[in-house]
Amino acid sequence: MERSLSAPEERWTEAPGGHRVQSWLIPPSAAAKKTAKHPMILEIHGGPRVQYGACFFLEFQMFASAGFYVLFSNPRGSQGYGEAFTKAIVHDWAAPAYDDLMLVVDDALARHPDIDMERLGVTGGSYGGYMTNWVVGHTERFRAAITQRCVTTIPTLLLGDDLSPVATPEFGAEPWEDAEILRRQSPLTYVEKIRTPLLITHSLMDQRCDVTEAEMLYKALKALRREVEMVLFPGESHGLSRKGTPSRRVARMHLMRDWFVRYLAPEGAPAPVSGVATSAEPAMAGARQNAAG
Repeated sequence: MERSLSAPEERWTEAPGGHRVQSWLIPPSAAAKKTAKHPMILEIHGGPRVQYGACFFLEFQMFASAGFYVLFSNPRGSQGYGEAFTKAIVHDWAAPAYDDLMLVVDDALARHPDIDMERLGVTGGSYGGYMTNWVVGHTERFRAAITQRCVTTIPTLLLGDDLSPVATPEFGAEPWEDAEILRRQSPLTYVEKIRTPLLITHSLMDQRCDVTEAEMLYKALKALRREVEMVLFPGESHGLSRKGTPSRRVARMHLMRDWFVRYLAPEGAPAPVSGVATSAEPAMAGARQNAAG
């Protein structure tokens, strides 16, 4: 059976600070590209010290086949562009990357008038989930968001993960210190500003970013009466998207596509897949109770 793939378009964007940001834009597949305007999803990588490249990503192609443009980039903090570029987020984990991400979004909109600026989505996992939380806490330009295996506060990340690094060189203070610099870098500090409908996904066996990170954000947004949903995957680790149980990897893709289709409405998108998480819900509740006990 043949499948239609969309080739990424590479772009270098000049930033006001003098550096350049590399990005790629995947257009909707030929089968989906039938209308004058299309929604776009910004994908943010994890790490933060890794990098995207122009290679195959099943998730990106899945979104393109559903009628979305997909934008991905290497903002400051990424590797591959020199030491100063990588260290630009030291003691300021979010702001430089946020500026670069908004820069490439603006550039994509300027170059492609068929992207609908009123139908933008954003998602990412791990550090990308941290940045997704940061983005929706600092702008309302995105109509929908999905935060995956995310970080909500820097102190809880550092005290609950499986790395246990010395925090001061990276963040400016240790997690047990009552430090303003850590609060400034924590997305939960800005939770009252989040108005974007948000789907939170997390794995119950995640030892890199504990599930508490997701639950804190979910409970805060529910208390604020914001539009938020949370799906927890039982028996899965931080690497669900890459090495999880095949059925749950498929369910994750359906959940993500259906969330963005619901809010960004690309023409010709596949119908939502109902009940993809239903069979997991009793297991999720039981697993969480067992963990608490």
